[in-house]
Amino acid sequence: SAPYALPVYLAALLSILHSLATTQAAPKMFSQRQHENDEAALALIFNRFERWQTIRAGFQILTFLALLWALMNFVR
Repeated sequence: SAPYALPVYLAALLSILHSLATTQAAPKMFSQRQHENDEAALALIFNRFERWQTIRAGFQILTFLALLWALMNFVR
């Protein structure tokens, strides 16, 4: 039924959003190899990666909470 399915669908959507954010974060982190000796460029790369990592972590936490919600609905 819908009340039980909603948190599961929400968790699935949040997992997809996490994956999409990873597609933005990973290339930023891998690009550090091209700038090994450029401190300013590395700082910029790490700042951009940090932004995307924060977004990714947010989606992970929200996914966890949605799955807890689903489990609590199931246990009742």
